[in-house]
Amino acid sequence: MSTERKVRIERLKQQIREVVGEEPIFFSMPACPPEVEESFLKRVLRFEQESRRPLRERLADAGMVLADPDELSDKDVTQQMWDAIQALVTFQIIPTNTDHLSDRQVYTHLWHTVRSGEPVTPDFFSRGWYLDFTGQGERGIDVYVKYDASADERRTYRRRFPHRPFPDHCEPPYNRDHLIPGL
Repeated sequence: MSTERKVRIERLKQQIREVVGEEPIFFSMPACPPEVEESFLKRVLRFEQESRRPLRERLADAGMVLADPDELSDKDVTQQMWDAIQALVTFQIIPTNTDHLSDRQVYTHLWHTVRSGEPVTPDFFSRGWYLDFTGQGERGIDVYVKYDASADERRTYRRRFPHRPFPDHCEPPYNRDHLIPGL
């Protein structure tokens, strides 16, 4: 491995340390080509940096500023929601499990998330991130089981938590998830 590449790899590792604020464990297979390690570390650095950037900044980079949902007509909310979803998808952030919410509720959730200025750390997956709209904690599990879980997943939840009442399955009132690119 060239000295120049070694320096670049060590610089990437240092940048990752600075972003995460701790000492990550770096490991590569002995037969791993240095150019593959360097490429991988570049992707790790990008993931760590982007995970910490507020969603507002990411959307602003795409020329998107979300308007207050209370100031938008239903038609405008729907258009703004799809514009925001398309912008998120370009960042490999895939909204999921939205079919239990109206367009206004999805847009309002995004608007509040963006307005908060907090970095969004969605659930990671191999091609990007999922931004799950079921919610957190027990309420999120209930929403997921009610609208989005398969029959097998519902049986698994009921077996794992036999004393916990779960809602019966309902068909979601909206049908948009299948239209979201990347799902």
